[in-house]
Amino acid sequence: MDAQHAKHLVSEYIEGWRANDKTRILSVVADECVVIESHGPTFLGKQEIARWLDDWIKQGSRVTKWDVSSFTYEKSVAAAEWVFACECLDVHYEIIGASIFRFSDEVISRVTEYRSTKETEANQALQRNDPGCHVSCLRTPRASRGRG
Repeated sequence: MDAQHAKHLVSEYIEGWRANDKTRILSVVADECVVIESHGPTFLGKQEIARWLDDWIKQGSRVTKWDVSSFTYEKSVAAAEWVFACECLDVHYEIIGASIFRFSDEVISRVTEYRSTKETEANQALQRNDPGCHVSCLRTPRASRGRG
């Protein structure tokens, strides 16, 4: 697989999340794909990923931003740095992070995510295992969003 195809697969995965499009996301992952979230949850196989997506969509969650700032690919492995934001259970979350994507048979076989560990009040809430979201993120309560 070349870098252009890898970048296309990663783009489809991310755009699928932005659109809450389960079919689009699942179309680019292997049947035995593993997704490891930056805060620990791990999803093993396409069926478990599908259930995770169903739960995400059912609770009204949505990705509001997933902007990739850099992308590199070599020998079946890609790395992408990004800024991510979502709405989950009526709370806004935002993180800076990176993902390592592994590929096999022309699809994504593994996604391992990492997040910034900068000490902030929001990060401390996450370290207390705040149950409000299925993603690793910096929490910004809706009422205080946009204030200096």
